[in-house]
Amino acid sequence: PHLYIEPNTGITLQAEMQVLLLSELRPIEVDGCESVDFAVGQRLPRTLTPYVLVERSTQLSQNQINQIESKLAQTKLLAEVVWAIAAAAGTGCLVVVGAIFYLRR
Repeated sequence: PHLYIEPNTGITLQAEMQVLLLSELRPIEVDGCESVDFAVGQRLPRTLTPYVLVERSTQLSQNQINQIESKLAQTKLLAEVVWAIAAAAGTGCLVVVGAIFYLRR
């Protein structure tokens, strides 16, 4: 199975999966039967034989991926603006506190 995930949001962009169904073939054991069919069946080696392979995949369209990237860019920009405001406010508070201590001396 393959899974491609957008690293910032965790959204699955593409997923692939394969399922293989097997059948076990083994020697036939029948007591007291001299039939040729059963004799041939007794000489079969024990094997696993595939009889169904199912492949499944899905992926987002390029339009959907572009929408996710656009929303993510907006969210990152908003986060940067909030950090800039918080840094400016923190710096302003330090300047005011420093000025108060300087003037009180």
